[in-house]
Amino acid sequence: MGGLDLSYSSSAVRRVCKNKNLAIKELGASIAQLLHERLSDIAAAENGSDLKSLTGIFKLHDETGAVTSSNGAALVLSAEQGHLAAPRNPYGQIDWAEVLRLKVLSVGEH
Repeated sequence: MGGLDLSYSSSAVRRVCKNKNLAIKELGASIAQLLHERLSDIAAAENGSDLKSLTGIFKLHDETGAVTSSNGAALVLSAEQGHLAAPRNPYGQIDWAEVLRLKVLSVGEH
């Protein structure tokens, strides 16, 4: 229902993610299209653990809380949990089921 809330590490990253024309200019049409498809996937997820079901697209790193999206060697979209205090499980790892906010750190070509 609600989906993950997205924030951005900088205004430049926000502009590329929010402005399809700018993304096309900076990344090329096919990579910009892939970027916006992946951002839609993220926004549709109920929580961070839903990203695990997108096999081959997202990889969650418990140690850093990073999410990487890629398609072959084309797009790299890096993000981390976006909470002020990271939700953690009893083992001290990111509890992705409790992550409701992601912070997009960077986008670009790999």
